[in-house]
Amino acid sequence: MTANAEAGAWAQLTEGERAHGASVQRLVDAWFETDSARWDDLYARADLSGTIYQERYQRALAWVDELGLAPGSRVLEVGCGAGLMAATLARRGLAVLATDPATAMLRLTRGHAADSGVRLQLAQSDAQHFACVDHVSNLVIALGVIPWLHAPRSALSEVARVLAPGGYLVVSADNRARLAHAFDPRSSPYLASTRRAASRLLGRPPSRGIRPKLHWPWEFDALLDAVGLDKVRAATVGFGPFTLFGHVLLPDRLGLQLHRRLQRLADYGAPGLRRAGDHYLVLARKRA
Repeated sequence: MTANAEAGAWAQLTEGERAHGASVQRLVDAWFETDSARWDDLYARADLSGTIYQERYQRALAWVDELGLAPGSRVLEVGCGAGLMAATLARRGLAVLATDPATAMLRLTRGHAADSGVRLQLAQSDAQHFACVDHVSNLVIALGVIPWLHAPRSALSEVARVLAPGGYLVVSADNRARLAHAFDPRSSPYLASTRRAASRLLGRPPSRGIRPKLHWPWEFDALLDAVGLDKVRAATVGFGPFTLFGHVLLPDRLGLQLHRRLQRLADYGAPGLRRAGDHYLVLARKRA
């Protein structure tokens, strides 16, 4: 499917489907609005969850540094969150436009920029339609964004639209193939059909809670390819927490030790682990 076809996918939905998707997205955006402080604190925590997010951030930043972008190169960060990445890239001399639908996140980003002594361009924007973006970017960053969108293909199509030919995207997806879910009957993707059948048998309604979307790595690669983005490199990041029937099995100290051992093996390309982390991180390039 071409990028233009992907861009029109949202328009092809029925009015009811669009309304439902927009309603869910409003709930997600409101949740981030009220929970912004927790996401800011996450990057300063030394526990397992904080460590995994910090390692994802550091790896993405290292990839950006290796691109060797010229000073003043235009960068768009989609879903900038608390603004740590945006402020860091601005300190490296890049021209950063940071967007987020949550005003609370934009306030945090503005604060991080002030603390760092840098200037950013900020805009409140939906990741699935960059109405505020009228310039071409050399690089787009979208960490932790795709899992919270009701139309991820539309967002990736928008990314492809604003990227210059040969421009880069650093993006993450929540991994459906994560090892941490494989052995828990409540979350294992291999038991999904069994869970649905059991729910129907017991007459239980489907869950309406806000949950991140998960993608198989191959499925996410196909989404990128469909909008004209070629994968350059990929990595898996984060192992844990491991659960059984929703209960965490290991105390945080042991969970951290296990994560670090598994991460080292995954980085070495160990079969069964190299795509089994919590996050699937990809560097992609727009086709010329």
